[in-house]
Amino acid sequence: MPKVSQIKRDVVILIPARGGSKAIPSKNLRPFLGKPLIQRSIETALAVPKARVIVNTEDADIATWVKKHFRDVEIYERPEHLADDQTTLDEVAFDMAKSLPDDAGILVTVQPTSPLLSTKSLEKALEIFKESDCDSLISVSEERKLSWSFLPSGSYKPNFEERVNRQQLPPVFAENGALIICRTDHLLETGSRISPKTSCFALPKREAIDIDSPHDWYLAEYFAKGTRLFFVIEANKKIGSGHVHRTLTLAEHFPYLSVEFVLINTEPQFVDVVTNRNYPAHIFSDYQEAVGLLISQDARAIIFDWLDTDSEMISTLRFQTEAKIISFEDLGSGSNDTDLTINELYPPNSQHDHILSGPDYCVMRPEFFELELDKEHRQFDLLIAFGGTDPNEQTLRVLKILETFDRRLKIAVLLGMGAQWQMPLVHEISKASSHDIKIFADLKFVSHLMVDSRVCITSSGRTVYELAICRTKTVCICQNARELTHMFARSNNGIINLGLFNEVEDDKIRSEIISALDEPHKIPKLMLNPRKSLRNVIGAIQNKIGSL
Repeated sequence: MPKVSQIKRDVVILIPARGGSKAIPSKNLRPFLGKPLIQRSIETALAVPKARVIVNTEDADIATWVKKHFRDVEIYERPEHLADDQTTLDEVAFDMAKSLPDDAGILVTVQPTSPLLSTKSLEKALEIFKESDCDSLISVSEERKLSWSFLPSGSYKPNFEERVNRQQLPPVFAENGALIICRTDHLLETGSRISPKTSCFALPKREAIDIDSPHDWYLAEYFAKGTRLFFVIEANKKIGSGHVHRTLTLAEHFPYLSVEFVLINTEPQFVDVVTNRNYPAHIFSDYQEAVGLLISQDARAIIFDWLDTDSEMISTLRFQTEAKIISFEDLGSGSNDTDLTINELYPPNSQHDHILSGPDYCVMRPEFFELELDKEHRQFDLLIAFGGTDPNEQTLRVLKILETFDRRLKIAVLLGMGAQWQMPLVHEISKASSHDIKIFADLKFVSHLMVDSRVCITSSGRTVYELAICRTKTVCICQNARELTHMFARSNNGIINLGLFNEVEDDKIRSEIISALDEPHKIPKLMLNPRKSLRNVIGAIQNKIGSL
């Protein structure tokens, strides 16, 4: 097996690593997200096929560490006279180039202080260089800013003719030092890596960060941890709209991340709810189509809010991304393998520390934080609120049952966005009804309606928590078998749960509504602090994904 230096390779990657940094002492070996800063550049370079990787250093600690951890990386011992603050990298590169064999046609300088440079960008830059007739290529960053020049007179002169928006300015490209590619023979002839025939390669901003100060280090670690937060949700008539509202509430608490929504099998009206809030929305018909987006290198977290995940789904993501994986309302096998699962409604399907359950982790909209509760003077006797979609048409069913009542009631009917197809039928019933019925469709805020109602008949979802905060007597009809497992929709909490919609008789619904109306003290016993529970959820997520 030949030594590395004997293998014919036309690309040499130089990683200059001086030990005498002053702004950040010993920065090349200082831990960057858990591993020495220089390790990231070495791993990026080693991933380039057939490239010879050389760390150029005068520091014994750096040389020892590299030899111990990377047997395929060579060490070039830099002369002491080229290890001070005044030495240029051109001088360092020229000195080392004299020791290279004749077949070392291309020299690439990669800085360990640019830890976010990707192998993909490095290979692309090499490809462009090889296909061009230039003698050198430098990495640059695009900048569009209104700039000024300082004059000898002490005044300032604008470098623009008129003030325009940033997007309308011509781009200016600034060197970032992440990489420089040159032809070795030109370097040996001139002593410089930069030639008159120089081209530029624009790097994404995150990859162009150069660490020269503690501020730069902080910024680089922030970008290295990822800047994108994906909410993966499904919203339609069958699933409901609760996932949309919960994730929109959560999204507001991560302004330091680029929040994007991945919408799976989601109906247009729910897509509009997201896009109207100016969040990017990626629309897919099934989950497999979305995987390529989710494994983005700058993803920090992927949050599923679409009921159950499975272990294969989670393991596939684990293999392809370092993003933290979080899920809500997840009773699937994948919940055992997430970084965090929050089930505000349902008991966990297994005992794991990363699964948090119950009302202490419910996500409430701010409208429920400060309510004025006047239980003695509520406008409506009964509120009918079967969620955003009401898939089993329980609103119409309850309205028909109420027509058998002897007394006249003041009734509020709340129709969510996915249930508004019922509007004509509800209007028809209300016109012929002996009751005073008011219809509310797709309200932006619902807390005032709950607070203004003595009794509410609803499904067994998150609305139960909202009604408990409003101190409104609650009768539940479960829309599906999953809702039967709601751990707090129980009589011991002061909530009347009638069971599954197709298993409860109309007479039972009628009698329980009457009972709730006639028992003034039968209010939910759940004592919830919505502000605190939301803080608990945000805190749990931040503990997993990190803050700034």
